[in-house]
Amino acid sequence: MTALTTLFVAALMAVAAVCGSSDPLFEVVQLETDYGPGCSGDIVELKDGTLLFATHVPLKFAGAGIVARTSKDRGRTWSKQFILVAPATGGRDDVSSLWAHPSLLRLPNGDILLSYIVITQTSYWSASPRVSEGEGLTYFEHSYARRSADEGQSWSDQYIVTPQPGCNEMHNGKLVVLSTGRILAPLHYKTRGLTIPEDDHGGYVSYCFYSDDNGYSWLRSKNDVAMLPIEAQEPHVVELKDGRLMMLFRTYSGFVGRAYSEDGGETWSEGELVKELPMPRCTPLTVDRIPSTGDLLLTMATGPGGRTPMFSMISQDEGETWTHRRVILDDPNARYGYQVVKFLDDVVIVATASRQAPIVVRIGVDWFYQESQD
Repeated sequence: MTALTTLFVAALMAVAAVCGSSDPLFEVVQLETDYGPGCSGDIVELKDGTLLFATHVPLKFAGAGIVARTSKDRGRTWSKQFILVAPATGGRDDVSSLWAHPSLLRLPNGDILLSYIVITQTSYWSASPRVSEGEGLTYFEHSYARRSADEGQSWSDQYIVTPQPGCNEMHNGKLVVLSTGRILAPLHYKTRGLTIPEDDHGGYVSYCFYSDDNGYSWLRSKNDVAMLPIEAQEPHVVELKDGRLMMLFRTYSGFVGRAYSEDGGETWSEGELVKELPMPRCTPLTVDRIPSTGDLLLTMATGPGGRTPMFSMISQDEGETWTHRRVILDDPNARYGYQVVKFLDDVVIVATASRQAPIVVRIGVDWFYQESQD
């Protein structure tokens, strides 16, 4: 090797070292809102690469229904909010309802499914004025859906996803398509009436509705994941490599809950607490498979003081153990939650909001595999 060649190789190695030592992508984008803080929702990538981000608004802006914004640069910048779907009132002006927690899903047939919770005027959140102890109202909520065949430009009439009485809620970003093409809607319902303002979160069990016809009709799981008096709330489901489904859900026990299905969500195992996943404060969670590595990515926002910090963990053994704890957001005064996780090749979009304006974090996949921040 000549001296010149030796110098050239050394230069290449130096450049490679510098490139290899650069930090993975991590960008925080604070979003403005015209409708108050609201809550997070869900994101779908349109066929032209545009990102559609649907969210819901506070009760005082309930007339806006489901609002949205778009990004044409992979989440770096976002448009102003616009009304995606206005509430349906049946022609009555005296119906007070809140549309909440939208989910967006690309269906196997190419359509987009939009789901959301409809909370009626007889529910806890829209009780006005707030009732006194012993004057309780009962929850009455359902998840509904609309579909779009033109990339969100227009939507069908709404139809029910949860045809059973009572309080039935599927929170944002929970819809999933299984490898079989089945669509799964993980949700919870309340097994007894609610006395307001007493015990807002008591009596919940988790279950699923599923659809084998692109979301036109829905069937219910044959059994519930019931751990009462420990509640099982806001379940998130991921398909494992062996074909089973793993459901993780929040509880007030201090730990994440877990259950499994071996038949595509038709029946579920008994729930159990995952002592390896402490949950000091009850909080929404997500669990998704990273396309580029095949590992599972968990996000939660929980700590002794409340829903902060928001952090992630990785499982490389299908949810048996969790490592690589990484802090995504850690403002001690924030109340993170109802996050959604979307994968764009080597970029992971994490969007969150809970009583504050939505925040979008753009993160390189490698960032999640760096040394744990314990």
